[in-house]
Amino acid sequence: MNGPVVAPLALAAPPLAAALGLAAPLLAALALVRALAPTTRDRATLVLRAATVALATTGIASLLAVAKGVTGTPLAAGALEAVVVVASLAVLAIGTRPLRPRTGLASPAPDLPPPAPMPPMGAPLAAPPRAGRATVVARVALAVGVIAALVAVVARARKLPDGDWDAICFWTFRARLLAAAPADPAAIFTHHLPDTHPDYPLLLPGAIAWIEAHTGVTRHTGLALGLLFHAALVAAVGGTVAALRRAPAAAIAALAVLTLPRFLRLAPSWTADLPVAAMFATAVGWLALASETASPSRDREARRLAGLALGLALWTKNEGCAQFVAGALTVVVLRSPTLSRARSLLALVVGAAPFLVAYAVQHALWAPPNDLVAGQGPSTLARLTDPARWTLLLREMASHLVSTKSWGFAFPVALLALAAASIGPLARRMPFLPPAGDGATGAAPRVAHRPVTLCVVLVLAAYATVYAITPQPLAWHLDTSCERILAHVVPSVLLAVVLRLSPPRHCAS
Repeated sequence: MNGPVVAPLALAAPPLAAALGLAAPLLAALALVRALAPTTRDRATLVLRAATVALATTGIASLLAVAKGVTGTPLAAGALEAVVVVASLAVLAIGTRPLRPRTGLASPAPDLPPPAPMPPMGAPLAAPPRAGRATVVARVALAVGVIAALVAVVARARKLPDGDWDAICFWTFRARLLAAAPADPAAIFTHHLPDTHPDYPLLLPGAIAWIEAHTGVTRHTGLALGLLFHAALVAAVGGTVAALRRAPAAAIAALAVLTLPRFLRLAPSWTADLPVAAMFATAVGWLALASETASPSRDREARRLAGLALGLALWTKNEGCAQFVAGALTVVVLRSPTLSRARSLLALVVGAAPFLVAYAVQHALWAPPNDLVAGQGPSTLARLTDPARWTLLLREMASHLVSTKSWGFAFPVALLALAAASIGPLARRMPFLPPAGDGATGAAPRVAHRPVTLCVVLVLAAYATVYAITPQPLAWHLDTSCERILAHVVPSVLLAVVLRLSPPRHCAS
């Protein structure tokens, strides 16, 4: 297994076309995020926005690759890229104009800390506050963890230069077909090779094909994308905590996700479970931010960006369908204090729209039916109500979820922390449903973990239901996929725990 099924194409684009090809998705992603969230530009959300832009860049690159592939246009041709670059620069130029203050607004948004009083005239300006010892220690530990994780990922990539088995059979195989630019889309989504899963969405194959067509590099594309997705996952979790909680908690959360053994193995694998985990964590991160803001515009924009991340997950793997539905149910069940349920749901759909349309077009026009859907019939209800199947799948899911081989000691530590927090006044309450405020501290309500927790629970329930009705042998299906799909939600579980336990950024000690 030293090479992909279809030989890689090593034809690089001319320098100008290559530069346009690499710049077009990035500029388009920046423009898309700016258009969806024109007023969310504060430093607190900078890391989470960077993760969103990075993930959206891969999604837009895949859309461009698919558009060219299904029309028979060579991927390295530069006309479309030039149009995208010009349009994106225009959107960014419009978006960089200073925002006019709206008339009739009251004082600043109540979710922001009050401004500090001005010092007397002639008084020396106070030095900026120094980071505390805990913050410094946590950041140093995170820096050491980044170096160690990079070494581990690169070392594994040297052993698997073309990725693992799934990459060779599914993801890079589809990327080579896209790069060959056949005039007939049926050649890309052929039903004659069902073991290659031609119904799978095309974000990862499209991004691989786009990068390889414009750079001529075929050996390290998967590693570069894996490092990007891994960094986006860590940034999504750490950036969410940094925006809502204190700096030590953000560094600890980022370090916990960074060093999860399963993701160190997934990063150089050229597979789609790592990007799905990053997109889901980004989506629930934006929902968490939306839940603790009192500004209607920021609430709406955060939900749009959550929808964008869920749409990217949908365009990456079919499991993204469950995640999108879970996100939609979450914004409906947990009503926003500033938006109606209809407006919250609309904002989510608006953000996901580009990739919802792409997914619908692929499955309506070209992709064959999914094998799990096609295998349903009169026996579905019997499988769904079989207690033995539920016993097996719940036992296996729980076993994989607490596996130290995949997740280290992250879950035992998280459970101990939750148990410690539940002692005392909180003993009679569920650990993930805290009181409305922080008691004597008078702090703002801590509710950011609620949408994260609910979304994770709904996704796990959907995954368990799919396992219950699968037409495949259940034991085999669990053994070959359970650990991979649980990777989609594990970082978000840790995010919910940290948000639940950490004090808000702006509160008394």
